[in-house]
Parts: sequence; structure tokens; C-alpha cells
Amino acid sequence: MGLFRDIPRPDRDAGTTDCIRWAMQRDPLGHRVHLCLALITMATILLSSSLATISSSLLIGYAILRAPTLWRTWRNLPRTPMVIMAVALYAWLAITLSWSPDTESGTRLLRGSRYLLLIPALIPMMLHARLLLWAVVFGVIIQCVAQLTAFLAGWTDAPGGLSGHPGHTGLWFSLGLGALILMQPFQPVQLIARVTLTVVAMTGLVATEARSAIAGTMLGLVAGTAFLLLGIRNNGVRLALAGATVAVLVLGILIGSQTHVGTRINQAYTALSTPYTEGEFAMDQTRPLWWRIGLSQWREHPIIGAGIGSAKIAIPENPEVLRILEQAPENTRVIRDDYHSLYVTTLADAGLVGFGLLVAWLATLGWRILGSGMIAPILLVGLVTYLGYGFFNTTLFSGRLVAFAATLMAFSVIRLPEQMKISELPK
Repeated sequence: MGLFRDIPRPDRDAGTTDCIRWAMQRDPLGHRVHLCLALITMATILLSSSLATISSSLLIGYAILRAPTLWRTWRNLPRTPMVIMAVALYAWLAITLSWSPDTESGTRLLRGSRYLLLIPALIPMMLHARLLLWAVVFGVIIQCVAQLTAFLAGWTDAPGGLSGHPGHTGLWFSLGLGALILMQPFQPVQLIARVTLTVVAMTGLVATEARSAIAGTMLGLVAGTAFLLLGIRNNGVRLALAGATVAVLVLGILIGSQTHVGTRINQAYTALSTPYTEGEFAMDQTRPLWWRIGLSQWREHPIIGAGIGSAKIAIPENPEVLRILEQAPENTRVIRDDYHSLYVTTLADAGLVGFGLLVAWLATLGWRILGSGMIAPILLVGLVTYLGYGFFNTTLFSGRLVAFAATLMAFSVIRLPEQMKISELPK
């Protein structure tokens, strides 16, 4: 028996969902392998950069090999505003290399855009979107175990678990927590497991000490819960869901207040508003300095920006930065290749043109998420967290951050079709 089944092709005007079902029925074995790779990717992409690179490369490579079968599932992508804006933003960033003061740095920053290929790689798996989100939850739990192990071993410099960047861990935790709290249907048999895993995940999120990710996740959970409540008519379910979300938020606040992260949150405004002084490198006090340098670059090139990678030249030449290094030469972390903010970096490197494309992309992404079906509240948690996290971090270049945005896009390209159980897969 051949690997491919000879079945009627979908009509020219067939929707993406119909094309996904056709591809699955034509190549059932390939679909199963594709699903396995997608689940592995969703479970490992948040763990570390190395695992993210390996798993996503395998998934993207396999999707390319299946292109003769899958291309119909992608034919609406060039007409999707969200995708158009994302591609236009990165294309404009690439064009700014023409006048960048450091093209080598700019080229290196653009490498993270390869994770946008996760969008076409994940679209054929949208019959299993809920299962993929549970894979993210599985990855969150693995990361929590790694955090606990590091804590018991006395490794105080590993709040992100296997990840070297706790903020990246915190951002992905938002999607896992959204799934645990807001995933429908709410089945009583899952209640104990979901409550337990939610407590574990919230503890892991607070343990990252990534304040922007923690605050963004809490705000995102409020937004996602409110959106879900609008579509629920049963008052008992509405009350239970609202109570569960409030309980999770209170739990996060209680855990944070008893740990070091509580102190960091209380001191956040003071740290941001206090000028850098002699001594140890303090990122909180240096962020406003990077932002000022970035905004200065933008004022010099307001329309088209200074070019991607401009920070690699502008920051080391800044008098305040030079004074910091003179006071303490070991503080080399003050030198960066971005301005530590999605919005400031986009303005400085790509000007008003790039910033307009960024706003258009985020707006169209939000619109698509609101219409994506049953997982819309979960994706909304991720989007709100991403927007908040972006105030204090540049999310356009790091691979796992681009992958996070690409995941939100892939899950919202189409209105989610009826989900298929593993037992229902064609053999």
C-alpha cells in the first residue's frame, strides 16, 4: 500500500480547514509524524535556546519536505493582514541594513526571524491545537522541575530553569497558565490535576523573578478570563471561573510577597528613576539610559531610523556609558546591540515606518486572536503578556521570543476547527 492515498483534491475555493483535512487523509503517516514533531517542539521550545533550535528545525524541515501535500493549507497566508504586516516589518528591518552603522550586528539580529517559519509548519496541525497547547503545559512543568532542582542544589543563578534567560521562561509560562486555567471544556475529572499544575506553574513563574513577565501574565489572565466570561451563559460556571482566576492571582501575589521578587517589584520604580551610581552593574538603573540613547537615535533619524544594530555603535559611544565603564571596567554588560525595549528599539532602528508596521502587526494579531475560536482567551493571555514584556525587553530578535509570537500567529490564522482526538486519526 502506498504512503499517499488517491483522494479527490479540494476545490479551488476550499477553506484552509478543508485543505488541512485533505492533507491529513492523503498522507496519514506523514500527518502523524508531523504531529509528533509539533508536540515535541511545543514542549521543548521554552526550555532552552539549543532545544528550541533543534526541535523547531526538525519541525520546519519536515513541513518543507511535505510541501507538495501541504501547500494548499498555506495559500491564504499571503492574503492574511497579520502575516503581511509581520513579514513587512522584518523586510523593512532588513532594508535598514543599507544604512546601519553596524551591518554585522544587524544581520546577526535578523537571524531570529527564521522562527516565523513555524507559522506554516504549525498550520497543518490546527486540528490538534488544544493538544499542542497541552504540550506547552508539559514543557512548563519540565521547566518547573528544573527550577526546583536548581533551587535544591543551591544554584541561585538559575531562576529560569534550563533556560539562561528567566524572562523568556516567564513569557512562555503565560501561555501554559492560560491553557491550564482557561482551556475548554472544563471537565470535573481534570479538576485536581489542573489545580495542582496551576499552582506549580504559578510558583515557577514567580520564581523566574521576571517582573515584566509576571505582571504581564497577571494582566493577561484578567483579560483572557473577562473575554471568556463574555461567551459563557451559565452563571455558576462564570462565578467558578472568575473565582479560580482571582485565586491564582492572589496565589501569585502571596508567593511573590514572601520571596525576593516581591522586594524587586516594590523597588522597581525607584530603580528605574534613580541614576546609575558607582558599583555593581544594575540593569534596572541602566535600562532608562539605554532608552534615552535609543530615543536620541530616533530623533536624529525619525522617519527611517538609524538602521538595525545601531545600538552596537551608539551605546558604547555614549558619555554616560563610558563613565560607567571607567568607574567599573568589569560592567561590560552595559554594552548591548539593542535598547532593551521592543518599542524603543523599533523606533531607533526602523523609525516611524518600522514603528507603524509594528503597531499594524500587533493590532491585526490581536484582531485575529479575538476571532480564533475556543482558544482565543488563552492566546489573549499570551498577547497581553507579550505586549507588556515588550516594554522592558526587545522581542523581535531572540529566537524563542520570535517563536512565541509565531505560535500566537499560527494558532490564530484560522478560526479553530473542531478538534480531533488521536484515536480518530486515519491509519
